[in-house]
Amino acid sequence: MIERADSATRRKTLIILLALCAPVLLMLRSAESQSVKVFAEQPELMLAVAAVVSLLMLVPLGLLWRLALRIQQSERFPPPGEKLLRDTRVVTGATALRYARFLKVLVALLALAIAAIPVLFFLLLRSLSGV
Repeated sequence: MIERADSATRRKTLIILLALCAPVLLMLRSAESQSVKVFAEQPELMLAVAAVVSLLMLVPLGLLWRLALRIQQSERFPPPGEKLLRDTRVVTGATALRYARFLKVLVALLALAIAAIPVLFFLLLRSLSGV
């Protein structure tokens, strides 16, 4: 069985991505030359930025974890009522539970990698400062 995509959700997702990405890219482009000087003068600011970006990266992981729990509870992928961006084959039973386990392992590994980012920045700054 195939569950059909929701075209309204697809449109909304595209609009949201454009609305988020375009200003961020423009801001990064304009701040690129200034940020090098600021970070060179205040390296601890770069550590703070890395920590904030890492925390923001945890938000999608929370959504993935929630999806894994919904798959596990319903024993169905995609879970009932899920709005889809593309047509998706429905999987049930043990295969769906395997998807849920895979997502949980992926979230855990990505969380560890994201948590390592500020730690690595700290170690890099410490080694560059000669402390």
